[in-house]
Amino acid sequence: MSFHPAESKRLLTHTIAEWTCALKYEHLSPEAIQAAKLFWFDSIGCALGGSQQDDAKILLKHYRAMRGGGDGKATTFVSGFKTNPVDAAFLNGHMIRAMDYNDIYWKADPCHPSDLIAAPLALCESEGLGGKDLILATIIAYEIEMRLCEVGRPGVREYGWHHATLSAFAAPVAAGRVLNLTPEQMVSAIGISAARTFCPGAVTAGKLTNMKNTVDPWAGRMGAESALLARRILRTRAHHRWQRRTLCRVQARAIQRRTGHFRWRSVSERPSNFKHLALPNSRLRDEEFPDRGAQSFAAYRHDEDREGTQHQGRRREGN
Repeated sequence: MSFHPAESKRLLTHTIAEWTCALKYEHLSPEAIQAAKLFWFDSIGCALGGSQQDDAKILLKHYRAMRGGGDGKATTFVSGFKTNPVDAAFLNGHMIRAMDYNDIYWKADPCHPSDLIAAPLALCESEGLGGKDLILATIIAYEIEMRLCEVGRPGVREYGWHHATLSAFAAPVAAGRVLNLTPEQMVSAIGISAARTFCPGAVTAGKLTNMKNTVDPWAGRMGAESALLARRILRTRAHHRWQRRTLCRVQARAIQRRTGHFRWRSVSERPSNFKHLALPNSRLRDEEFPDRGAQSFAAYRHDEDREGTQHQGRRREGN
């Protein structure tokens, strides 16, 4: 059987990659910069408490034993342990998450955007970058993660997945911006991360274990590693295989609206003026928004079945 490569098309990953690579610190408003700083103040406070939890101590002990000398370029909170940026992203992200006190954004799906910002911090330190680079990556992490929580019908949690599944798409974008990836490299980073970071919702069901607080930091860790691999030109074509599947549906169902001085762009809309960047501000939490996640799975089953029937009809006509 001959192999016919999938036709390359512009999908959502390309739109996200081009938007991210074009965004610069100078495009950010003072309000956005201040919001990012407040997110970090809150996250560091959470990490200080999280560092004293038993699971954080277990992880630190494990990674010390795995790493050995501790001569890396990235620093772990509180302990000062030096390691590589990938492991530091996980350890610091876990400390932010460990007490479950960090921020939450809940629409069709929930998310904790600050779970993802430890990866840009570790990469900034290891690459010798400054605060402006970290603020830019922090805003990108919030922007992408929060948008992904708004577009599900219903959210991924209604299908049995944990929201860390969405983080697998957002984390490499923020990490990749720190590394100044090209749009094509960014697309590869998203594919590398998403290919292996889908998380079942069972981690938050029934009697909770320590794994609950690791899954989103694991996504952040994978985002950092995926961006580093993509910089070395490890390519993936996984995004081409999603044609007419999840990402295309996300693109078609994106939300576009105006609220006050903030512009909420559709994720499929190519931005022309980044000064109207949607800000990760607390005002967004107060906006009325349909709680799609609270609606029953059956309410959307009819639409999905009808859409599938239409696709089958078009395929028959094509044959």
